[in-house]
Amino acid sequence: MTYVLLLMFFFTEYVRPSSYWPVLLVLHLNSIVPLSAFAGSVLSAGPTTIQRLVGETNTRIIFGLMCLVWVGFVTSDVQQYVVEAQTTLLGFVLIYWVLATEVTTVNRIKGVIMTLIVVHVVVAGLNPVLFTDPQNRHYISSGAFLGDGNDFALSLDVIIPLCLFLLLDARKVIFRFAWIGALLVLVAGVVATQSRGGTIGLGAAAFYYWLKSNRKFQTAGLASVVIVLILALAPGAYFDRMSSIGDTQEGSAQGRITAWNAAFRMAVDRPLTGVGPAHFGVKFGTEYRPADYVGSGMTAHSIYFLALGELGFPGLILVISLIVHNLVANRRAELLVRARPSPTRDSDLQLLAAGSAAMIALATAGAFLSALYYPHLYVLSGVLIAIRRVTLEHSQAATEAVSPPAPSQQMTLHWSLRRPQPTWQNRVMGRER
Repeated sequence: MTYVLLLMFFFTEYVRPSSYWPVLLVLHLNSIVPLSAFAGSVLSAGPTTIQRLVGETNTRIIFGLMCLVWVGFVTSDVQQYVVEAQTTLLGFVLIYWVLATEVTTVNRIKGVIMTLIVVHVVVAGLNPVLFTDPQNRHYISSGAFLGDGNDFALSLDVIIPLCLFLLLDARKVIFRFAWIGALLVLVAGVVATQSRGGTIGLGAAAFYYWLKSNRKFQTAGLASVVIVLILALAPGAYFDRMSSIGDTQEGSAQGRITAWNAAFRMAVDRPLTGVGPAHFGVKFGTEYRPADYVGSGMTAHSIYFLALGELGFPGLILVISLIVHNLVANRRAELLVRARPSPTRDSDLQLLAAGSAAMIALATAGAFLSALYYPHLYVLSGVLIAIRRVTLEHSQAATEAVSPPAPSQQMTLHWSLRRPQPTWQNRVMGRER
């Protein structure tokens, strides 16, 4: 039941049914679903599981971010903004917890990925104007963190490498066609948003996945098909926007540079706390707006500069640490999986590569969007814990099949493989406690 609630969270949070049917607002699904999933996870998980998750580096970093937000209750000007930021972040942290405790098999990982793909296809279907009027840029009716086309492109970037994994891992032809269709819709969604940051993130993720792929010919072939379709079907407005990448004199680029300069000044003024959670816009308008700037407020236009301006240098360090740690931990897991024969080794390596590519997409496209209080960073952190756990369990099981443990150790090892965070994995991953 907890796993079902987890999957429901992605529908309620990403699709936001209440945006289309306001009568659903009375159900408070966006609060009830994550809270219920977390409660079920805590009740079903044993104390050892909880202890190991608390000792995870991801958990410590995310808790550090929450602590910085809590500090905002003391240091910030408008506490209501801090309450809103803390409430949003808490919901995503609860789902991170559920992902890290409940997603314990490859099938469950695939279930999460499939659900994320479906919800993004549904959002695209509920906003057909993206494709019927490609010459103009449009907002997304789902609202929240997907309200802007750039935000939707960022979310698509994170999902596309995971969809590619399902495609390359599929054994039945019908599933291959299904994932090919989904992949084309997701990529078409990025093109339809005309997001330059989204295009850069997609390119970075695709290049990394190709480097890591054991099926470079197939991956390159798929990439070629996608590029041809983009060239054939993308509107002229898309190419006009792409041609302005790198033009620092362009209006949007100038706005980002202005925002980033303001974020740095905020951090210099308050290096340990920043100006406070959800305070970037109001502080920019009242204290950090350049004299020649037209307008009142502005967003930070970057996950890094938003953390820097609102949470100070500690916030920026924690965000970068979370991204780097997951990439390094995936690399360590990859080396171990490669070194040990396993029937699932190729699939496990592709899964690790897809997870890293998704994080690279987020880290790249997120450099141009204020995505600190979006679910992507926290959802992906939970998914990557699950991916590392499962792939390393496969590797360990293959090793034990070749060299069975002593009779006195068999019960202990069998128990450990059923836990979300095996003791042998802690040693491999550098004792992340």
